Amino acid sequence: MSLILTIAANKSPLQSYANSSLWILPVYVLSTRQDKDKHHIPMEAKCTIDTGNMQGNIVSRKFVQEVLEYPESAFCPLTKEEEVGATGITGHQLIPEGAVYLTWYHKKSTRVFRNMRFLISPNDHCDLVIGARSIQKHRLLDVPNLMAQAAKMDIIDINETPEGRHLSRCPSLESLTLL
Repeated sequence: MSLILTIAANKSPLQSYANSSLWILPVYVLSTRQDKDKHHIPMEAKCTIDTGNMQGNIVSRKFVQEVLEYPESAFCPLTKEEEVGATGITGHQLIPEGAVYLTWYHKKSTRVFRNMRFLISPNDHCDLVIGARSIQKHRLLDVPNLMAQAAKMDIIDINETPEGRHLSRCPSLESLTLL
């Protein structure tokens, strides 16, 4: 049995397959701290892109207060809809404790998202979550073109033998025909 797996160019195929996620990425959020020139100091956050989240953008209270150093007085009141909270896919309830406006960016982009509203979560299992409405409004994701040919793909061939599975890297290809 043979399986072909396509991996992004310029990365080790095994590293890309094991350690990357298209949905969790590092971003920088402006903190309340300022440098000597009065510029806000950016702090790194682990950001989850959640296309199924209709609740809104979410930030952990711990990240807001301990990392970004926002005082509780900077928290904004919730709307009636936000006060109700939401139930996650696992059945847990998320009742936000307030809202805050944050400015953030990704280091590989020139776009800066200023004063984006985030609901403050008492849970600290993630720093930031960007919800479906913001993804759509700010066009954070492109619609995939599944018919496009990718230039230069690294291919891993996974062969199953009686001794076990063996991975081998195939030479880069200009295109790939799926059968």
